[in-house]
Amino acid sequence: MAADNDDLVDQIYQAMHGTLSWQNWIDGLNARFDGVKFALWGHDLKANSHLGMVHSGYDKDYMQQWIDYYSRVNAWAPGLAQAPVGVAQTAEQLLDRQSLLTTEYYHDWVRPQEDIATGVGITFFSDANRFFGLTANVRLKDEEQRNPELKTMMTRIAPHLSRAFDAARRMPKPGNAEDLENLSHGYRSLRWRSIRRAICAT
Repeated sequence: MAADNDDLVDQIYQAMHGTLSWQNWIDGLNARFDGVKFALWGHDLKANSHLGMVHSGYDKDYMQQWIDYYSRVNAWAPGLAQAPVGVAQTAEQLLDRQSLLTTEYYHDWVRPQEDIATGVGITFFSDANRFFGLTANVRLKDEEQRNPELKTMMTRIAPHLSRAFDAARRMPKPGNAEDLENLSHGYRSLRWRSIRRAICAT
């Protein structure tokens, strides 16, 4: 696993310099952790960059439902927005499971997707100007195997993702800085509004 994480770190810097797209990077995460669904998302108000989200593993119809409605009732969003920066948190640390199971979000969006009711998330920046996070949804049946692996992986790569986003904020447009500003190419504004509502619902 350590060697795999080192490979992920190398790919982060490839993405930062434009030799690998962020979509390819997160697709690689999805391929590495079978059955896990990933999303990299956030915003940077100071740099006027509304990054939206890149994701992998989710069914496109469910993602459209998330954009249209379920982002506004995301039961984990308040906990993630308040989580300590750089510390990987399980879904249960963000919201206890019994509370999750009572929500519309769980019954109508989480459970129909193979019951992806657990997982791990981490934030790289979380302040008035910036919020960036990586989240992973895990099927309940995979919880014991996947959650420890994901916590280890996210803890390992978090400092490197922080550096990559910070560098992209300052660097001129060559490389992948432009890519970072267009992670949600096609309907960035719609996704940004949905994500902002979810993050601010604290």
